[in-house]
Amino acid sequence: MKSKTKYGLPNKLITCKVCVMTNQKPHSINETKNKKNSKKKGLDFNDDGICAACQYAITKKNNIDWSFREQTLENLLKKYRKNDGSYDCLVPGSGGKDSMFAAYLLKYKYNMNPLTVTFSPIQYTDVGWKNLRAWIDIGGFDNILFSPNGKIVKILAREAFLNLLHPMQPFKFGIKTFAVKEAIKNNIDLIFYGEPYAEYGSESIKTISTPNYSQDWYEGKNKSAFLGGKDLSYYQKKYNLKKKNFHLF
Repeated sequence: MKSKTKYGLPNKLITCKVCVMTNQKPHSINETKNKKNSKKKGLDFNDDGICAACQYAITKKNNIDWSFREQTLENLLKKYRKNDGSYDCLVPGSGGKDSMFAAYLLKYKYNMNPLTVTFSPIQYTDVGWKNLRAWIDIGGFDNILFSPNGKIVKILAREAFLNLLHPMQPFKFGIKTFAVKEAIKNNIDLIFYGEPYAEYGSESIKTISTPNYSQDWYEGKNKSAFLGGKDLSYYQKKYNLKKKNFHLF
């Protein structure tokens, strides 16, 4: 009997020779494109059987001129730095290692004025909440914390688990789109996300020097957008919800 994988993952299992991750680890893409059985693009491998994440680790160690990269960063910051006291960049995050470090360097080393924004997770851990407060109270940053409608999030998390095996999908929607919306509201043109997708093999090794999160990466059109693997009409009918309940996502 021929085996069959679920959730649109690859049938043939390939394992990285270095880190043992498999090609069944899906790429991070525009989440609104994910349906229950839509084909998922998995981890890429080169001809030597090494995954894209390990290839990126090798590139970072051997092939990056870090002095040049820092000069490139300084040139970028000079272009967007404001002198009127308003925010000149935005750092989305939870108070974890990547968001804290980026915000700290931007403010205290490069003289930027970052606004930090946080999309609340489905459930906080004690240490997660402590870290977030430390980011604000000890780190010294302004922060906008947004907590979405808990009833809607629970419905979406349940459906995402049943349909996609991905209960964190509602949170993924939030951390991707909330930052952009707040940047627009505050007239901020520069956003610093945390670790690049290449760290986990979800980006081609060919594009790591010029990552581009285009509008298509964020945007979900109402007629073609899927939340938790289902379209809006499914939720409107099954849970008697209005279209306005999903504007955030």
